[in-house]
This record gives sequence, C-alpha cells and structure tokens, in this order.
Amino acid sequence: IITTDIFNKITNWNIYAEKLFGYKEAEVLGKEADELFGISPVNESLKEMRNAHSKKDFWKGELILHHKNGIALHTEGTFSAIKNENGDKSGTVSVIRDITERKKTEQILQRLTSNLESEVKIKATELTMVFERITDAFIALDNNWNYTYVNKKAAEMHHRPIEALVGRNIWEEYPDLIDEPFFDTLHLAKKTGEPQRAELYYSKTGKWFEDLIYPSPDGISVYYHDIT
Repeated sequence: IITTDIFNKITNWNIYAEKLFGYKEAEVLGKEADELFGISPVNESLKEMRNAHSKKDFWKGELILHHKNGIALHTEGTFSAIKNENGDKSGTVSVIRDITERKKTEQILQRLTSNLESEVKIKATELTMVFERITDAFIALDNNWNYTYVNKKAAEMHHRPIEALVGRNIWEEYPDLIDEPFFDTLHLAKKTGEPQRAELYYSKTGKWFEDLIYPSPDGISVYYHDIT
C-alpha cells in the first residue's frame, strides 16, 4: 500500500511495499513514484485519474514496475483519489499486488498451445512448477466441468486435498455454486469463448473473489484470489 501527494510524491510506504520493491520507506519518501518505479510511458487513464481537476477518482489495471535491483515486476494495482475536507484531491492511495508468476504462467500457456506434442511433454514439468509457485488459486476444468488440475493454493482455500477434487465434477462437489454468480460467469466464458475478469461474491462464506477465467476448446481455466 502506497500513498502519494497531488504531485505523485510518495508520502507513505508500508512494509509489504518494502518487501515487494526492496526499498525502505525512508529511501522513497518524497520521491516521484513514476520515476522510482521506472514507468514509461505512464498510462494515460491513470494520469487522468491523478489530475487534481479530473472527476475520475479510481483506476485499476496492470503495470510493469521495477524493483530496487532493476528487475521488472508485473503488477496489478488499484488507485483511489484521496480528498481533503473541501472535497479536493490531495493525493492517491494505491494497493499493488505482484502478478509476475501469473503472467509467466499465461506466457507458458500461450507457448504450449502452439508447440508440438513432444515440446508439450518437455514443458509439462515446468508448467506444473509454475502453477505451484503462483500465489493465486488455480483450477482447470474439462468440457464436462470435471477438475483436471488443482494447485496447492486452491486446495488450501477449499480445505480439500488435491486428489479429492481432480476428476470430480465441480457442480456435484459444490452444488451451492449453481446459485452463485460464479456459475453464470463460467458459463458466459464457455458460451462466448471470451476470457472473463470479474469480482464475484460468494454468499455461503460472505467473501469476495476476483476471478480470471480463460476458456479453451478443451475446457476452462480459472485463477482466483480472495479480495474481501
């Protein structure tokens, strides 16, 4: 979590920002955020949101930011305007999450779809290792809605061992999902063939999840994490 003033100078930097970017708060206070992160060019809609005279108060999207050591990080950020007692913008608060491993996974999936069968076998181990490293829960379903893959994070979130889910039908294992927005969103992705990105509420637990849903001719893949 990072806050900046109206000139995009950093005013607050929490411990997780230190872990993610390698800078201590004392090193970054007063620094211009875009210069520190090496953002070039800056997303135009984000610049508009920061503008003191803009009516836009919120922006969400992906950014490539840089660690202290120069390594590029794929991140997802939500930026909200901070307003003073007069209702004027006085700065921005941003919540930033590292999605580097997820982007690597997506790139590997794209490569796998265009490779020969022999290359797929070579990459299978690499792909499995990536799925286990990502911090998001990940599941893959076939065209009959049976689990074909469940990573450790997903198994932890469902409080079920991986082997208890793989091969099982998701709607039979979790029939309550049929009445939830998740059911409709998965079917929309399958029907249209278009990826879906959605924030979905699960009434049974009272939690919100962000889901990234990727349909394919062989089934559907879902990345999700708790954003409650």
